[in-house]
Amino acid sequence: EGYAAAMAAGDIIQATVNMFLLYTSFLYAGVKLQTIREKGDEVIKFMQERKVVVFLIPVQCMQNSVLKLIGIDEEPKDNDAENESILAKNINAKAAHYLQKLYTSFMFRLHDETKVYAKKVLACVASSTWANLVFSHSFREFCIG
Repeated sequence: EGYAAAMAAGDIIQATVNMFLLYTSFLYAGVKLQTIREKGDEVIKFMQERKVVVFLIPVQCMQNSVLKLIGIDEEPKDNDAENESILAKNINAKAAHYLQKLYTSFMFRLHDETKVYAKKVLACVASSTWANLVFSHSFREFCIG
């Protein structure tokens, strides 16, 4: 409903956010992996057509995780120059990219890769004010109460 309302209003960003949230919820809702893969392909195509690259990068990372779970061990082939430019300039996109790689490496017990991506995530977090605030607040809430 949110996607349809956003598209009717001409709000591409809100439509993209709705598609992104639906796609990510599939991973935690127990939807069949083949269905998630198909939805991911649809979301990626939508984002590429509308040049919404900041949201596209995390979806591509998640789609890579889905492919690994299915047994297809390949990187997405659509890492174009624009994506690389966003990763180089946008610390939040870079952190999301590394965090997904970290999670995938950890889940598949690739411990050397996990260490590498953990260092990269922490390097991104060190230079990001919002991430420092979230981590310090989380520590306070979860550990101190």
